[in-house]
Amino acid sequence: MVQRLTYQLHHSYATKSNQHRIVKTPGSKLVYQTTKKGASGPKCPITSKRIQGVFICYPSMFFMILFFELL
Repeated sequence: MVQRLTYQLHHSYATKSNQHRIVKTPGSKLVYQTTKKGASGPKCPITSKRIQGVFICYPSMFFMILFFELL
């Protein structure tokens, strides 16, 4: 028999801000896991195209990447 799943956090509409994955827990239960929205990355202010060679991440993660590159 198929296990039914219910949304836990947001509303029940499948919008961009309410995306989920189905994950199997160690107790072999299926649950929804909320996924984050992906970062768009830095863009050129003049042409508004994405800058090549720069990591695509959120500004808070960008500091951590630069810090570990210097080590």
